[in-house]
Amino acid sequence: MFEEFVSVSNVELGDLKTANEHLQDSFDLSEKRVKGSWDCIDSIKGVSKVLFREWESKLGQYTNQDLR
Repeated sequence: MFEEFVSVSNVELGDLKTANEHLQDSFDLSEKRVKGSWDCIDSIKGVSKVLFREWESKLGQYTNQDLR
């Protein structure tokens, strides 16, 4: 199948290899960035849980209902 594509496309194998390597590099970089984003999101979720637990534990200290 690949050989058929090459024969009808008039594309040099070196060009295809270079294009494939470029696409793979871009894909790999995108994966790293996505992982970094998910790590950041997970960190924010962890901190927010701690902050909400602290806030909930202090709710009873407020006597003004509007502040609760």
